[in-house]
Amino acid sequence: MTIALTVLATPAALTAWTAECLNRRDYESAARWLSVADLLVPTSPAILLHHARLERKTLNLAVVPQLLQQALQHGASPEAVRREYMLLEAQSGQLDQVASELSLLLRQEPQSDAAEICESWVNGALIQGRIEIARHVLQVWQEQFPDDPQPHYQTARLLEYEQQTDAAVHALEQALSRNSQHWPSRYCLARILMDRQRTSEAMSVLVPAEKMRCNTALLWQRTQCLQQEGKLESARTLLTQLLERSSADVDLSFRLVLEPRHGRPLEFALGKVEAGLGNHTQALHWLNIVLAADSHNLDARYLRGTTCQALNQIEQATLDLTTVSQARAALLEVDALVDAIRTAPKLPHAEKRCRIGELFLRYDDPRKAEFWLRETLNHTPNFAPAHRLLAEYYLLLADDDPLGLSRAAEHSRLADEFELQTKLRNADPEHTPL
Repeated sequence: MTIALTVLATPAALTAWTAECLNRRDYESAARWLSVADLLVPTSPAILLHHARLERKTLNLAVVPQLLQQALQHGASPEAVRREYMLLEAQSGQLDQVASELSLLLRQEPQSDAAEICESWVNGALIQGRIEIARHVLQVWQEQFPDDPQPHYQTARLLEYEQQTDAAVHALEQALSRNSQHWPSRYCLARILMDRQRTSEAMSVLVPAEKMRCNTALLWQRTQCLQQEGKLESARTLLTQLLERSSADVDLSFRLVLEPRHGRPLEFALGKVEAGLGNHTQALHWLNIVLAADSHNLDARYLRGTTCQALNQIEQATLDLTTVSQARAALLEVDALVDAIRTAPKLPHAEKRCRIGELFLRYDDPRKAEFWLRETLNHTPNFAPAHRLLAEYYLLLADDDPLGLSRAAEHSRLADEFELQTKLRNADPEHTPL
């Protein structure tokens, strides 16, 4: 962004440039234009609507309602604000409330925001575990917008969840063939390649990261490649530089690749490097920070256990290693449950799906738990244990998500209702719920 362009920027120009960036999925440039707009026209309703859209598209959903309310207060049309609310609700997994309105929009204005609607619909369907609906929308999206990389990226994420990694790699390559600077696809492809120990290929995928200004997330991935190659000193140097960046910059970089920062990835990476170099005291410092932010990080807890062993802190080492051993033993059950579901995929498998969600909630990534618990309710809407666990999950989010408490309360209410129905049915087999 040149100084001349910034000086010449008018509200109309800023609005147009931001809209163009959003349409071509150049979220980093959109964020830069919006930062200029914040200085020149902070109460422009069009700019506030673009702000809300960018935050929604980069998965910072908690701030969107406030931005939309501000846009309405400063003169945005109620119809435009309502449309953004509908997209937010759909993307948040509340499809049932807005599906008919979104369908009407698609029929009335098939070229206006159709890709936006498809994107929110797919995200919401995946949150709810409605896989077949997501597949159908993705197919239509790809057909109607053949140059858009996003549906191929979303397809890859779905395939990755289903552990179809070869197909996921192909979908990501399709996305990058449409836009070589589609950073979410580069990030996802590099992760898959690293997981498969194809380090040199992952490093090649990350080379264009230099073209991105807010590139902490992609450079963090580069440090993972350096570690796999045994270049620990180089990894430490780069990580030390990245940790000097502001927390806001780090957060934005992860949101720009559609992977909101979870826990403390930079600190964990540096902890691993220091441990690998034999600097156990420094490693313990970083690992304590990581586990304070995310107690479910089993890799960090295991590494802290072995680090404490090296430092002769036996009590803490024993506690950490025992916790990890128990958690990993429990998570072994997941593979067996998934295999059982795949043998008869058309059956609801409510108990099995719910158990997978519970295991992830207790021992691994709570975000995976939400996916499986939602999928349980997609097949068996009145399965009370899944509602109960979702209520617990949303309570965990309440501090950061303004919808957390209301969602927790709703799932708790439904769990109570369905448990009561079950008790009545067991007491009186003839009982029919009202």
